[in-house]
Amino acid sequence: MKTLIKSVIVSAVLLVGAAAPALAQAPAKTVMVNGKGATVDSLLLRWKFDATWVIDNHRILIRDANRDHYLVTMKDECKKLELDRNFAFFPALTDRVYSSLSYEVRDKAGPYCTITSIEQVNSEQAASLRSELANKG
Repeated sequence: MKTLIKSVIVSAVLLVGAAAPALAQAPAKTVMVNGKGATVDSLLLRWKFDATWVIDNHRILIRDANRDHYLVTMKDECKKLELDRNFAFFPALTDRVYSSLSYEVRDKAGPYCTITSIEQVNSEQAASLRSELANKG
C-alpha cells in the first residue's frame, strides 16, 4: 500500500513539474514602460515618428506625431550609431509594440542592435535627454 501511495505522489509531482513550463508566462523580450513608470505588456505608439535624437550608442529618443516621447535603450553599445543617422527599427515601431517581441535597431553602418527597453518619457525628461546631447558638442 505504501508503495502505491509513493508511486502516486511521484507521478503527481512529475506531472506538475512537466506542466509548469506550459503554465508560466513567456519572459519579456523587450521591457515596455508607460508614462507612469509602470512595466506593461505593450505600448501604443501613435502614427509615425517625426523626430529622432541619437543620445549615445545605447539610447535613442524618438517623438511620435502626437508629440509623445519614447526612450529606446539598446542591450549593448551600438557601434557607429552616432555617426550614421540612417537606421531603422525592426520590426517597425508602429501602432502597438509588445514586450513579448524582440526589436532591433538596424544601422547600415554597423551591426544590428537588440533593444532592451522602450520607455515613454515626459516632456521634461525628453528635454533633459536632448540637452545631454547638446552638451556633447
